[in-house]
Amino acid sequence: AWNRKADSPQTECAVPGRSAESPSSGRNGSWIRPHTAPCRNGRSDPVPAQSPPPVSPDRERDGRKYPHIPAPCGQDSDPARRSDICGNRSSHFKVKSSAMKILRPVDNVNLKFLFYKMQTIQHKSDTHKRYWISEYAKREIYIPNLVEQKAITDKLDDSFAKIENAITNLINAKENLKLYKQSVLKSAFNGDLLPNTSPTHWEVKKLKDIGKISSGGTPSTSNDNNFGGNIAWITPADLTGYKDKFISKGKRNLSEEGLKNSSAKILPKGTILFSSRAPIGYVAIAQNEISTNQGFKNLTPNESVISEYVYYYLLGAKNLAEQSASGTTFKEISATAFSNLPIPLPPLSEQNLIVAEIDKRFEVVDKTLNLIDKSIQNAKNLKQSILKKAFSGELRSEI
Repeated sequence: AWNRKADSPQTECAVPGRSAESPSSGRNGSWIRPHTAPCRNGRSDPVPAQSPPPVSPDRERDGRKYPHIPAPCGQDSDPARRSDICGNRSSHFKVKSSAMKILRPVDNVNLKFLFYKMQTIQHKSDTHKRYWISEYAKREIYIPNLVEQKAITDKLDDSFAKIENAITNLINAKENLKLYKQSVLKSAFNGDLLPNTSPTHWEVKKLKDIGKISSGGTPSTSNDNNFGGNIAWITPADLTGYKDKFISKGKRNLSEEGLKNSSAKILPKGTILFSSRAPIGYVAIAQNEISTNQGFKNLTPNESVISEYVYYYLLGAKNLAEQSASGTTFKEISATAFSNLPIPLPPLSEQNLIVAEIDKRFEVVDKTLNLIDKSIQNAKNLKQSILKKAFSGELRSEI
């Protein structure tokens, strides 16, 4: 972390290291404080050309003491230390963002120990999202001796490996359940989901044959009068992570003026909304009168089909829609291509049976997925709990 000094003509930066008055290490550990090095014209960026070369902690230059700071990966003259820093890697690591700073441990600090310790530091940043280095450099952390540092990191490594293995198994279970949902949809529209339904008498229609296809629009966002009214307006962003079958509104509403100043249209309840770009394949059913932006191809069904049947069909037809899309910057399915997508169409009575069976199976799967998500979050919370215990001394009896 780098620290700015306002009382100095030359702005200085704090470099992680051992202060001259601090013990280098010991049975009871030591407190690590920052050291300073020159900075560039009041900025918090270090100036490599002005920074002194790494010397031992007991060496002085120009009347000032400097800590020993390991050279960048691959540049240390000591082969053993270079191997320890680089992990036997020949490539160099570069940080290309000013929002990131490099912290390298001093000789009496285990790198993995410091990595784990820093995950427990909560730094207040109410006034700015970045954790300013001038504040971060003031943090003091207690460092036990190297033997205890290694014991703590070994214990954490072992515990975290078990937790990560459990999380991996849960994630795999989630993926398998998602694949199962896709197989249910495939069976439903192949006629294999229910024993008392047969696709032999089903028709194959195009989407344009079972309803009206329409798109939407966006009024000028620079005119606040176009928004804030009572007309529900949906964008693909409103469906990001959205899991419900029905949707009633998005983050923003249109005003009557906004509706007039755009190509958006008021769509009736029961209209199926299908995102046609960025990305293709979000699906929802309008729970009430609604409008969308131009990122949708919307289908208002006729009396030959029920909305939920089309909803489930389009939910499983994402790949088919993507294959019919075109574009260079991003792919989009046109109104013509969407209108020509095929859909198997059984009688209304069978449509209802199919929807009911999909609902029943998806309800069980969704409950299981929610339990898995909670278990994954609990596992992540457990990691934080173990970290807290490790650095409060509660794991010491187990080490």
